[in-house]
Order: sequence, then C-alpha cells, then structure tokens
Amino acid sequence: MIGDTVITGVERILGVSAANVFSDPIHVGERVAIPAATITRYGGFGYGSDDHDNGGGGGGGGAADGRPVAVIEVGADGVVVRPVLDFTKITLVLVAAGLTVWRATRSR
Repeated sequence: MIGDTVITGVERILGVSAANVFSDPIHVGERVAIPAATITRYGGFGYGSDDHDNGGGGGGGGAADGRPVAVIEVGADGVVVRPVLDFTKITLVLVAAGLTVWRATRSR
C-alpha cells in the first residue's frame, strides 16, 4: 500500500543514528580504528490545485546521503583523528577557481 511505502521511506530517511555515523571499531594490534561519517538528509513536499476545474496535485520526496569524514585511531599513546579527504571535491573547487580567474582576466 502507498501509505506503508511512504512511512517506510520517511523512517529510513529520519532513522539516522550514531550507528550510521560511527562504524564498528576495527582492532589492529594494540590500536583501535573507528571510521566516522557525516549524514545529510533532504526532504520536500509539493501540492497543486485548481479550484475552478477540480484539479489536483501532490508530490514529495527525500533522500539521505552519507560520506566518510575521518578515522579515529585510539592507542596507548592517545587519540588521533585522521580526516578523510574528498579529492573529487577538492579538484572541482580548484578547477572552478581556475576557470573563474581565467575568465576574469580574459574579460579585461
């Protein structure tokens, strides 16, 4: 039934917890590594109507997205947080900045 599907979808989007952000610890010798992620949720709803022609409408949607952000290492010498770099985003920012500078200098 459509209502059950909607409820299940909303539960999946809103059901983010620490278990989704921190993965199970990985034991390597005397050290422990804990992968960490960030979770982003999106949602929206729309509706349309036409009073004169008995029109209708509806709509809705949502999504959740996750990506790794760090690995937390715990050992006898303390805790170290090692960030996970997203080289795709870094490259896209550098290309966009380069194109912006190129275009700005060309228009003069």
